[in-house]
Amino acid sequence: MKKLIAGFFSLIAFCMCVQAQDDAVNPLNVARGFVMKPPTSFECNLNAKSLVNDLWQDTWMRFVVRKSDFAITNLVINDVNIPLPKPIFGIPMGNGGRMKDVNLNVDARSSKGAYAGYGYTYLRNVIKGDRIEVILRPGDIKTVLPLPLGTDPNDVELDIEGFPYGYGYGSDENGNFAVYLSPVGGSYHYILRKRSDGSPLGQGTLEPFKEPVTPDEGYVAIRYIGNVVGVEFPSDRTDAWFILGSISFDCSVPTTAGTNMTGKVMFTDVDAGGLELSLWGDVTFYVHQVTEQGDMVALELKDNSVVYPWGKETRVNTANMNVGKVVVTALPNGSKPIDRGWINFHRFYTAPSFGGGGGSSPATPVTTTEI
Repeated sequence: MKKLIAGFFSLIAFCMCVQAQDDAVNPLNVARGFVMKPPTSFECNLNAKSLVNDLWQDTWMRFVVRKSDFAITNLVINDVNIPLPKPIFGIPMGNGGRMKDVNLNVDARSSKGAYAGYGYTYLRNVIKGDRIEVILRPGDIKTVLPLPLGTDPNDVELDIEGFPYGYGYGSDENGNFAVYLSPVGGSYHYILRKRSDGSPLGQGTLEPFKEPVTPDEGYVAIRYIGNVVGVEFPSDRTDAWFILGSISFDCSVPTTAGTNMTGKVMFTDVDAGGLELSLWGDVTFYVHQVTEQGDMVALELKDNSVVYPWGKETRVNTANMNVGKVVVTALPNGSKPIDRGWINFHRFYTAPSFGGGGGSSPATPVTTTEI
């Protein structure tokens, strides 16, 4: 460790740049985002392999770059604080003068320490004197969306139509439902749904920097009778996941024995792919293919479930592809009820996530009927 630190003497230039313009980025909104929270410093995390004494050594660095002069302070290398009598003007390198597989993450901070933006870069090779450039984006704009009274913010899904970048959402520190948008400009329609049953909760129009516009009149909210839930995969034929979150086992399911059991009934169109299902808990899954004539054909399932000391994760997948339109039934096993759960639906065209091994589904299928 002492040799590694002693070998760090070379310095390279370090630069920050504002987000480059492309078709989806309005530079006026980028400037507006930064002027609302002007960056005064940049917190940097770097990991790479450094050439030290002719050997490649893993290197981790944390440091702060001042906006005023781009001087480096608060330098930590491999968890060792490096005293700096005065700021330095470049990233230290090993005595070999080279780094490879350089990953650099940057968080911009305002004068009050508020998060103001972020950037990331990867370089395969860096040698002494090279310039490391990071494209900096403004921090996301937080917008609170209204929910119907009594709605759990953690039981809400958000879909924004045509938004050009990713976005985050969830319950904020005040218990409100918030969305975090890149300041790219434009106006976008959104819809809110319950995770548990997919029913609509609200809709409106979003525009970064402005309050959301919500309809003054009522809106249509639809759910299926019998507490049945529909799962919709993307229309393209690609592997896809759908997480049906925080569901209730609240369907009364008729069985071939002439009795009813409490479970959950869902439906989806898997198209030409196979279907994989998983849930934390001890349940039995049944998957019935629905023909054009409306017949229900029980499909063979491969069981890849895992039992841990703290509980069971049920994992099954269809043995064949071309599953098409199916009805999925989940029935809890044992005396311990599953009040809420998360069921993962995976449409696969290559292979299931858990390998597809194991036995088949139970021999006695569940007979489901329209409610």
